[in-house]
Amino acid sequence: MRILLIAHAYLPTVGGTETWADEVARGLVRRGHEVVVSTSDNASPSGMLRPFHRRQATGIEHRDGVEIRRHRMLRSAAIGLDVLRRIEKQARGTTGTLGIVGQYPWIPTAFGEWRDPSFDVLLPTSLPSLCATLPLWMRGRGWIRRPVALHTTAMPHSARFPSPSALRPILGAADILLTDTDAEFAELQAGGWAPDVPHRCVGVGIPDDAFDAGDASRARARFGLSEGRPVLSFVARLTPEKGVLRLLRAADRLAGAGRDFDVVLLGDDASIRTRPEWRRLRARLGDRVRAPGSVSIETVRDVCAASAVMAMPSVADSFGIVYLEAWAQGTPVIGVDVPAMREIIAGGGWLVPADDRDDTALVAALESALDDPDVRRSRGAVGRQRAWDRYRWTHVVDGVEAGLVDVVRGPRR
Repeated sequence: MRILLIAHAYLPTVGGTETWADEVARGLVRRGHEVVVSTSDNASPSGMLRPFHRRQATGIEHRDGVEIRRHRMLRSAAIGLDVLRRIEKQARGTTGTLGIVGQYPWIPTAFGEWRDPSFDVLLPTSLPSLCATLPLWMRGRGWIRRPVALHTTAMPHSARFPSPSALRPILGAADILLTDTDAEFAELQAGGWAPDVPHRCVGVGIPDDAFDAGDASRARARFGLSEGRPVLSFVARLTPEKGVLRLLRAADRLAGAGRDFDVVLLGDDASIRTRPEWRRLRARLGDRVRAPGSVSIETVRDVCAASAVMAMPSVADSFGIVYLEAWAQGTPVIGVDVPAMREIIAGGGWLVPADDRDDTALVAALESALDDPDVRRSRGAVGRQRAWDRYRWTHVVDGVEAGLVDVVRGPRR
């Protein structure tokens, strides 16, 4: 098959969507398929375009057999939305789908290759970003005539998710939905977003060589962590929606109760450092906290191996590859109690309410991880086995390939 994978950003930019796109693209190439990635020059992990964000060189490059085409993004999301509004109004005489465009800028120079008839199938990713919804909008109007398999990273439980009336016509143009979890698709169906669209759960993964790759002693030496002192780790961008402030509030309560531990925060976001709450909590916790910024995947694995628990109580993730990285080192995890996380984490850690405003449940989960080594080891072992059995990239590529074959060979919607 000749496959066009559409993503709002791509490696070397690092994020869950970028990693998924790269692993799937390279995996499909290894199986004899031709993969072209249509992406932007945006170097922001969030996909949001800001004046201070770096850009990557536009043009065509090749990596591990994958052809990558980077397109110049518009200066601001506002300009992109205005252009879209004009296109839609000219085509339909009205404007009615702006609720589904998400928060990402779009790629105007990519329209030609999206409509290229030489591709057997299109694979847009990261619903509800505009790079995922716009190809479906075009397909629904007959501007794209090739099958479209949509990879969703949807969080229907989020208050910011588009309404069913806005998104249903868009998803209805997909030939198949490829989801990270079955719970995600169940939410899309129950809420009326995608009542009649075929589905396949393909998941997210980590490489086989991630298992037991972490070196706890190396992490302790690098960050000055005492051998007998437990470590609470966090791996994600340091933003409130990822749960970093919530974790620090819980850690502050534990410290106030006389608990002995260290906190290692892996990730960066310059904006968090200007927040008064961040500054206050960092001052109160003092040298208990290490926040080195972005680090290599090897360092992530080392820190996970040294951790009593990896806590990322995020309300902004449909999956969370970092849970798998922690499990691969036998470390249990903490996530929020939403449908997708119940399916993923089940037995491999603790779930805390998304709206736990006083952080009592998170404090209790951290106390359990700190106080009971047997429970900690047991839940880490369950998570490790789940990651090996269900969440390796080989399994993900199997599912994506099967879904693409189904829509290319099957009847057209």
